[in-house]
Amino acid sequence: MTTFYRALILIAFVLAAPSAFAADLPADMMLSAPDGWEARRPAVPFSHTLHDRLNPGQCATCHHEWDGSGQPASCSSSGCHDQQGRREARSFYRAFHDRSDQRSCVGCHSTARRAGSTDIPVSCGDCHVRN
Repeated sequence: MTTFYRALILIAFVLAAPSAFAADLPADMMLSAPDGWEARRPAVPFSHTLHDRLNPGQCATCHHEWDGSGQPASCSSSGCHDQQGRREARSFYRAFHDRSDQRSCVGCHSTARRAGSTDIPVSCGDCHVRN
């Protein structure tokens, strides 16, 4: 086998590795408040596929308690973002809306917008789409 083909195989393996080790998460889903909690806005469509394509293998950025093995817990799991208020450090709301935290949707999207990305949703209505 020539050096060229060996290099090509190595490159293909390196590029495929992040996806090969990623958790088996739903490709597309709706992010909604946990059962029994009141939500002021509609659920948010979310694509793991899109986010993994834009940030390959970076699952632990959002799933910050995940050690890379098994399935990551849901955001609203006990001990993670299981508080109902808006200001509590572990609130479900804050997990998605904290502008000062890069692990939060709004925090990450706001940073990307400031860096020049114009197609990233940042306003309430961009994500919470009413039918």
